[in-house]
Amino acid sequence: MDRKSLEVLDFQVILRMLAEKTSLESSRQTALSLVPAESVEKVKHLQQETREAVWVQTRVFTSASPMSGIRDVSPLLDKAFDGAILEPAELLDVAYTLEAALSLRDTLSKHESEVPLLFGYARSIGSFPEFTSEVRRCISDDAKVRDDASLNLKRIRDRLKGLSARLREKIDSLLRQEDVCALLQEPIVTIRDGRYVLPVKREYRHRLPGIVHDASSSGATVFIEPSALVEISNEMKELEAAEREEIRSILRGLTSLFVRRSEEMKETLGALSRLDFAFAKGRLADEMNGRPPMISDMPSIRLIRAIHPLLGKGAKPIDVRLGYDFDILVITGPNTGGKTVALRTVGLLCAMAQSGLFIPAAEGSEVGVFQKIFADIGDEQSIEQSLSTFSSHMRNIIEVINNADNGTLALLDELGAGTDPAEGSAIAMAVLEHLLDRGTKCIVTTHSGELKLFAFQKEKVQNARVEFDPVTLEPTFELSIDLPGRSNALEISRRLGLTESVLHRAVSFMSEGGIRVEDAIVSLEAERKAFLESLSKLETEREEIRKLKDELEKKLLALRRDRAKVLEKASRDARALVHDARRELNAVLKQAKDLRSKLESLLADVENCKAATAAADGGPAIRDGVSASIREALASAGREVEVLRSRLRGIEGDVEKAAPVADGLKRGAGGVMYDGVALGALENEEGLPFRPGGRSLEAVLDPGELRPGERVVVCSLGREGRVVNEPDPTGNVIVQMDDMRVKVKVGGILRIKEVEKEVRGDQTLGWGTAAKETRAAEVNAKTKIGEGLFRKALGRDETVSLTRNKMATVSPEIDVRGLLAAEAIERLDKYLDDALLCGLDQVRIIHGKGTGALRKAVREFLQNHHQVASLRWGDPNEGGDGVTVVKLGNSAS
Repeated sequence: MDRKSLEVLDFQVILRMLAEKTSLESSRQTALSLVPAESVEKVKHLQQETREAVWVQTRVFTSASPMSGIRDVSPLLDKAFDGAILEPAELLDVAYTLEAALSLRDTLSKHESEVPLLFGYARSIGSFPEFTSEVRRCISDDAKVRDDASLNLKRIRDRLKGLSARLREKIDSLLRQEDVCALLQEPIVTIRDGRYVLPVKREYRHRLPGIVHDASSSGATVFIEPSALVEISNEMKELEAAEREEIRSILRGLTSLFVRRSEEMKETLGALSRLDFAFAKGRLADEMNGRPPMISDMPSIRLIRAIHPLLGKGAKPIDVRLGYDFDILVITGPNTGGKTVALRTVGLLCAMAQSGLFIPAAEGSEVGVFQKIFADIGDEQSIEQSLSTFSSHMRNIIEVINNADNGTLALLDELGAGTDPAEGSAIAMAVLEHLLDRGTKCIVTTHSGELKLFAFQKEKVQNARVEFDPVTLEPTFELSIDLPGRSNALEISRRLGLTESVLHRAVSFMSEGGIRVEDAIVSLEAERKAFLESLSKLETEREEIRKLKDELEKKLLALRRDRAKVLEKASRDARALVHDARRELNAVLKQAKDLRSKLESLLADVENCKAATAAADGGPAIRDGVSASIREALASAGREVEVLRSRLRGIEGDVEKAAPVADGLKRGAGGVMYDGVALGALENEEGLPFRPGGRSLEAVLDPGELRPGERVVVCSLGREGRVVNEPDPTGNVIVQMDDMRVKVKVGGILRIKEVEKEVRGDQTLGWGTAAKETRAAEVNAKTKIGEGLFRKALGRDETVSLTRNKMATVSPEIDVRGLLAAEAIERLDKYLDDALLCGLDQVRIIHGKGTGALRKAVREFLQNHHQVASLRWGDPNEGGDGVTVVKLGNSAS
């Protein structure tokens, strides 16, 4: 990273601001020496560190700093290593710091999931209970060694207190003596050189025995320690020396505890330094209202409402992008319009982002990682080095050219200025082409009309301008990409009062190309304004359409809900009807059994009558009477059978009417529908209902009767299969058909029953004609209901084979573009069943790209469809991601 360019961008000013936010000297030095990282992983790590620090300061430590109570004790550790004994206040600072550090570690541990990086640093913070508790025991909060720090110190201080009391008594006794007081300037006691003395008048100095320690400046007073006090004072001096030695011994012991775990101390202080640096970044982010930028893996820039952090709250935000649809941005416009500020803002915010700092830009801003940032901004002419403005700029540009690559950001102010305009423009265009070939991302400012045309004509180069208000003659400092700016020199001169004749002459001196460029800019501005107005109208109309669409979708949803309620009610009514029919059928069956018993009784009576007739002596008259009784009984039985048959036919008809509703059947434009899928005819060659192998089809009126392993016919597919599982609570069951499994409603299948096993004839039962017909009615009731359901579903007039119809009409692709998601899913569901039925193993669904909503809905439906084996986006020649290619198969098996 070019340090000179970072200085030009005022990066060092930002680092000084960061250093002021630190609490420790080590983290302050880290802040001052910070340089932008050059790898995406490192930048993301640094940004995450700042993000966690901001979270901690705003969510956990809302009223105090996380570093509260932590002192900079690294110098004390060095002092202790050098053999020095720490003073009581210094030992207290170390103890306070270690206790506060441990508290910080414990706090971060409670939020490990939110701040894993910071807690990782805090793990290195050690616990030093022996040292901190011993310091607290020996040293008071006012940094004094406590009396009970050791037994010897307590003994010494107790002795000193006793001597001090005796000394005070002696002094008070002397001051009470009148002859002594007469010798004194004042009846007070004072201290000289640590000894208690009396202020004696000079002329009486020989009348008070003692030691002279001092005299006043005038010489009128001498300070004498009375002989009565000398012995006590001497003993006190000895004890004070012993006290100092004992305190030194205590402090030496505490310091040794500190040094004993020096390596752990270093790790703790290192962790505190890293945490302090992270919290400093968080405080700086809060001060400048910074936000975390997204970090791109590509060298690109997208800044939204970005401001220069050193310009304060009055700075105008700008929007800048680079490295997406163009690599070079040419900014033009009037002087003091904000061109250079835009350069500095982009460069400084990129450097800050790569250093792990938040940037003053709106959410959604994105910054790539540049290995090199070059900035040639400002006038660097030097008399001492004989450098003109052009020469100084050229030196910087040569350095950029020699080092630039596709990981470089170049910021060039007034490129090509300071020399002949034609030659300067030529050099500028050559430099830009060179940087473009290298893949360098570059922003330049200029007044050159040739560079404006160059940006129009060259691919991957874009014009931009800083806005200017011609009415107020003031720049607005707004940056607009896509149009070049005007210098507005003529307009400004006119507003300031330059005569029209001079202005016309100035225009006559302008080159034809320059005039064309200015005219083109004016024309483009007018077109841009008209475009923005049209765009605004379109946005308004689009919003109205969106609102209308929302209203229609709400109405459609309401209709669907109403329809669902109606169908649900119809289904409930149908189920009730079927239940009543079943109950009545059971009653009929019971009556049939009762009739059978009657018939058997009648048959027995007939046999008895025959036997009686044969044996009777009455002859023909008796036989005629018995025969008449028999005929009457048989006629009565026949009438009862006919009534039962009629009732069975009525029940059968009711069930046929109820079944389509109960089973979700409906008739659509394409024929009879079952759950949205068209039904075909399922008949044999004679046009009769399908009876495979002489078997009969029977409706499943009670889902609880259905058992795994039973063979059934799926009405919607016209294929035979075997039940896999018992019906679920919603009435659905899975049926295995060869290599395919389908989930269908119980009402959409028919059970296959063996007729021979149900109706065994009179060889088994030995019934008469009436009995056999009654048993047939009982056995075939369900069969007729099943055939009635089937006949109702298929329609007697729809006899074309399902497979033949589908083979002729099903296409290997379906286009659902332009449909609502719900409509597309409904059509797609039907289409997949049709495709499976006609044997297609792969189909193409054309959903288009658009906003992505339809594509997403189709993909989600296909991923959950039980007959979709796999799916993929279309190849370029198949339609790309506007098409999904589906492999059909059995995903459920």
